[in-house]
Amino acid sequence: MRDSFIFYRSFYEAIKDLPRDIQGEIYTAIMEYSLYGKETENLKPVAKSIMLMVKHYIDQQGKPGGFKGVNSDENNIIRNSSEMKKWRNDVFNRDKFICQNCGKHGGQLNAHHINHLHYILI
Repeated sequence: MRDSFIFYRSFYEAIKDLPRDIQGEIYTAIMEYSLYGKETENLKPVAKSIMLMVKHYIDQQGKPGGFKGVNSDENNIIRNSSEMKKWRNDVFNRDKFICQNCGKHGGQLNAHHINHLHYILI
């Protein structure tokens, strides 16, 4: 059982133009599989096809290196590098230590970026 998982934009793009009932079936199947490891039975053919593709990505989450093949040692080296620390500090200074989501000043802040780390490394 997991507390969270990554829902990729490609999942949404594959699902968004389907009829609402199929979308609901797929979203529910993704949630149940991702969070509880439960495979939904008797999915409609389209939902089953999409779920087969999505399942591979979900299965890779939480494994060392995740989906894009960056192992945890490389990940730690990059995230703890002087370049990454400088980037985080530059982001905090640029934003004047104000959360860009809620407007809170200081505290536990996260430096967010447009491209996720695994996209940068490809």
